[in-house]
Amino acid sequence: MKFKNDLEKQVYERARRVYGDSVSIEHNKAVQIENAMSPEVASFVGPPKKEIDVITANLADLALLISCKDFGGSKAEPAHVQEWVAVVNTMNTYSAGTKYLGMIVSPSGFTSGCEPWASAHNLGLIPPLKGKKLTFTPDTCLHMVERVLKGLTRD
Repeated sequence: MKFKNDLEKQVYERARRVYGDSVSIEHNKAVQIENAMSPEVASFVGPPKKEIDVITANLADLALLISCKDFGGSKAEPAHVQEWVAVVNTMNTYSAGTKYLGMIVSPSGFTSGCEPWASAHNLGLIPPLKGKKLTFTPDTCLHMVERVLKGLTRD
């Protein structure tokens, strides 16, 4: 299995630890929409070219779509959040029963303007913007990811 960066690999491994074989990863792949009434393909690659890398954890009728942003110290910007909002909304629009949730992991944090977009569309940010400490070590962010994943289990 190929990973774009170490963060993606570590988030994938944490997700596999919690959910086992139901976790998958895709890079720049057209996604088949579930809607049986409309056998369309939703592609998130187009002008302008967008790199969409997805880690999916399937939980019965719920799927968590995780985007890993490793910018080497630079913070994720509102455009990154807006792009993920579009992906999650598209998947929910054409879903035939699965509910898609979205999360963005960016250990370097997020710039101002990211939180309003994420909040308005029920998108999780790790690390969260609220609180006194706005930057965390990559390992702490991975622990946050694992806690969220465990919190979504039905056991």
